[in-house]
Amino acid sequence: MPITAECATLVSAWEGLPDGDPTTVNLDPYMDPVGIWTIGYGRALRSAATGRFLIGACDRRAAFAQYPGGITKAQARSLLGADLGRFAAQVTALAGQATPPQLDALVAFDFNTGHLAGSTLLKLHLAAGPSGEKLGDSAIRALHATVIAKSLGRPASIRDAFAACSFAKGTFLGGLFCRRLAEWTLYRGAPAVEANAFGAHVRAVIAR
Repeated sequence: MPITAECATLVSAWEGLPDGDPTTVNLDPYMDPVGIWTIGYGRALRSAATGRFLIGACDRRAAFAQYPGGITKAQARSLLGADLGRFAAQVTALAGQATPPQLDALVAFDFNTGHLAGSTLLKLHLAAGPSGEKLGDSAIRALHATVIAKSLGRPASIRDAFAACSFAKGTFLGGLFCRRLAEWTLYRGAPAVEANAFGAHVRAVIAR
């Protein structure tokens, strides 16, 4: 089953289009929050020789060499489409029976984390586990505190399984928490615009 445009709408909103060198005309590679060189809407760069991710200042030259002159916004959209298509093929093989919104959300999750295979989220999805109740502001704050404290335990709902994956290299990132709840909202069948708006609302709630 192919993904829909909703997947790209959600992913592009959360990735944004950072530019590693604003002094040039086009978009250049930049380091993501954990130091991986990235370009466009979240395309992580790897060494052509070894396949390892390009990480840190020592790999700057190699990252820029892959895209001399940078890329345009149109090229960024094209790269995102190709990347999501690749992840969609992987996720479709893993996810069994999935509705279009579920597939879009799982692809968005795997694109960002690379860890859908073997995850609690996938196990709950395959078992048709509970999606999780909608969250009011007090429930958002409570879930936020529980995830930060790493006291969620084994997630019992798909919502909590999404939320549990809000860490990068062991560090909680509020932006990931908001993104995970946006993905969960998409999974439940909401349009990507509504899912992104909910993620933005979560950001405002946890900032208070």
